[in-house]
Amino acid sequence: MKRIRSILEDRLGFTLAVNIVLLLAALFLFRPFFEENDDLSLALIAEGAFGKRSPFLIYTNIAYGWLLNVLYTIIPTIRWHCVLQYAAVFLALLAVTYMNASSRRGKGLCVVVLLCTFYELYVSLQYSKTSAFVCLCGYFLLTGDFARGKGTASKHGTAKSIAGSVLLIFGYALRQDGFLLASIFALVIFIAGLLRRLSADRSRIAALFISWVRALAPAFAVIALLYIVNGLAYGGDPGWKSFIAYNATRTELIDYRYDLLDYGAHAAELEELGISENDALLFLTWQFGDREVFTKEKMEEVLDSPFAKARAFDLTMAKAFARHLYDDVLSLNPCFLGVVIMAGFYVRSIAKKRAACPRERTADFGYGFLPLVLMLLALGFILVFYEYSGRWSHRIVYAAFTVFIYAALYEISVTDGEDMSGEEESEGEFPGILLGIVTASVIAVFLGNHFERNAFYRNEPAYQEFLSAVSKDKERLYVADTFTFQNSCKYDVFRPLREGSLDNFVLAGSWYVNSPLTDGLLSGYGYRDPYHALRTGGEGVILVDNVYADKKLLCLNEHYPDSYRLEEAGEEAGFHKYVVKKNSGTDRK
Repeated sequence: MKRIRSILEDRLGFTLAVNIVLLLAALFLFRPFFEENDDLSLALIAEGAFGKRSPFLIYTNIAYGWLLNVLYTIIPTIRWHCVLQYAAVFLALLAVTYMNASSRRGKGLCVVVLLCTFYELYVSLQYSKTSAFVCLCGYFLLTGDFARGKGTASKHGTAKSIAGSVLLIFGYALRQDGFLLASIFALVIFIAGLLRRLSADRSRIAALFISWVRALAPAFAVIALLYIVNGLAYGGDPGWKSFIAYNATRTELIDYRYDLLDYGAHAAELEELGISENDALLFLTWQFGDREVFTKEKMEEVLDSPFAKARAFDLTMAKAFARHLYDDVLSLNPCFLGVVIMAGFYVRSIAKKRAACPRERTADFGYGFLPLVLMLLALGFILVFYEYSGRWSHRIVYAAFTVFIYAALYEISVTDGEDMSGEEESEGEFPGILLGIVTASVIAVFLGNHFERNAFYRNEPAYQEFLSAVSKDKERLYVADTFTFQNSCKYDVFRPLREGSLDNFVLAGSWYVNSPLTDGLLSGYGYRDPYHALRTGGEGVILVDNVYADKKLLCLNEHYPDSYRLEEAGEEAGFHKYVVKKNSGTDRK
């Protein structure tokens, strides 16, 4: 016990111990999973499951794709896309824990914060969340010494600068949107630092600004270079250049303005544009792989139509916003509890400082509360923006919550200054009831994690058995329904697929359909797109669909002169298989 206590009393020992324990708990007590299937798709593309490995991952920087290609070439038996995220999160947590573990109070805060966030960072894996968190920690490492009022970097300044730059650059390469989200809170911290300096010594504001610029300049220079290289890589390939333009339009319509495809509200207008109710459904359910029907020009017509007015933040949207807050926030998720706890500790920290300096009750303490106000405004802005844009999702909400928690921890440590490293701690700093609530919440998500996994394997078709059979049947092309395979491989976080194992398998619609990735696969069988394969492939093309087979058939019959029908081709491992056949004569069945 004495040995353990001495380790925990040591700053570095505490940092390593608590983070290693949480990582092992996440890996072996919990069941890590892909929060969304985007991470699985990125991993499959990088692994070369659809034919050959590609660095063109669309939503990550090309440099990240190149890095994965190198790693998969060296060791192809590891799902590197996930391993790199775990490594980056672990390094970031080590850094932020060490920065704040100089006292018992700081260690207590770190324990609370880690308990509140490790599930979202380690268990519910999502690359946008990872990117935002890693980038914010990179900012902390690069600028922390200056925010604390030090004129120069600490004795570990070089190591911190290197680690901070690596985290910031990696986070940017992983997901640009995550970098931007973290930058919003970094800007808040920068403004808070300027205001603190303004209240203390106005003459040194310029020095603080210059120190930040110098600290960030190398990392930002590399990020700018990566941005240019990414543009050249995609722009220099005609196929990718065309797809990126198509994908931007698709994103605008289906991700942001899907309300325009609501047939209940816009039936007449959509019909006039040549979009049937079935077409709208296929758009909304990601079954838009027919190049001749779901064209870029058709999507632009919808976006440019007179009825495509900007959304109004009306009562209906306000109700939806309140419902989302209720569903996502009031679920007692540990991460949401962390937001409340850190906001409370921030207020308490300022109040204690105010009580200790009764003569300074005006402007200085106004500056003290301003960072919290700005962070809450930033959090509110992000939540309202994603509600308004129609893209409210767990990953965005909890990425914002996670970033807020660590930004608040950082600001508390800066605000407390020397108090943070003091040896005297007031009693009741961390009431047992508070730790009890957080622990109960962690236990709740632990049980939920296991219940959901067990339900998944009870209800989900045997996808591993099916994919194994598909990989052995190279004579035929398999066109799969997107929703049928939406959750497949959800818990296969560390198990990669063999290169080329699914080079005869394509989804009827996805964010990478009709890109050079799928074009290369389909052209090997002589087809232009998934729907072209269905209507011309006969027995050589199998439709795998447990949900929307009839809707795909209706699409073919609505838009092509021939008449088609579905013939069952059996069932395998819980997946229904069909062959599309052309009817004789003009009868439509």
